[in-house]
Amino acid sequence: MDIRIMNEDERRNALILAHEIIMGESSMDEAAGKSVLDFLSSHLERFVLAGAYNPGLAGLIAYEPDTYRIILLLVKKQERKQGTGKALVSFLAEKAEADNVSRLCVNAAEPAVDFYTSCGFVKTGELTEAGGLRIVPMEYLLMKKYLGKEVTVTIDRPYGSFHPHLPDVQYPLNYGYVDELISEGDFQDAYVYGPETPLEKFRGIVIAIIYHADGGCRFVVGRIGGQFSHDDVIQCVAFEEQHYDTLFVWADEQ
Repeated sequence: MDIRIMNEDERRNALILAHEIIMGESSMDEAAGKSVLDFLSSHLERFVLAGAYNPGLAGLIAYEPDTYRIILLLVKKQERKQGTGKALVSFLAEKAEADNVSRLCVNAAEPAVDFYTSCGFVKTGELTEAGGLRIVPMEYLLMKKYLGKEVTVTIDRPYGSFHPHLPDVQYPLNYGYVDELISEGDFQDAYVYGPETPLEKFRGIVIAIIYHADGGCRFVVGRIGGQFSHDDVIQCVAFEEQHYDTLFVWADEQ
């Protein structure tokens, strides 16, 4: 199976396939299906489309290029339960991680909730109705593969330095970015837990990832073989993280 970003000609074929699936193979009623197709065609320039070819077009995924929010995922009836849908999600997850995006989000149509759950998504809200569809907000946390992995952090805000945006606040730990995840000017921010002295570089393991509800995440990197408690880590980063709605994911719980 070949999965690739569609060119202009392929995007036109995608609209034809979307119409065939939604109006002929899905469980949507006619009004809801027409609403989805109208939305897709009128906003198509806003989205990136990737297609799964086997060898013809077997399925597609449409997503927002900045946030990687999934707008639509469709697979032809005869191609379902053969891994096509999961392959499209995996393709998108790999691209998102390469861009240091922390999560994939989707408003899943009710019949698709089990599929997204099987891909690792979790519900983030209650079932609602929009445009004639019953939908459930879901997300898939990315970057978790780095938990427990060794990384190098370049320190640009050393221990004891003053915070650039919070007056009179000094950093109670070193803070910087992960060398291995520098991509086209994007940086993966990281706290260095443990050393209480200013550093320029630190080599350690990712002991936690802090996900922000409004997007993005920060790594917490500790000493290789070192000990840590969840409560102490949370206390150390509270000077900054108290201003966000956060979710901590721990390496020792994976």
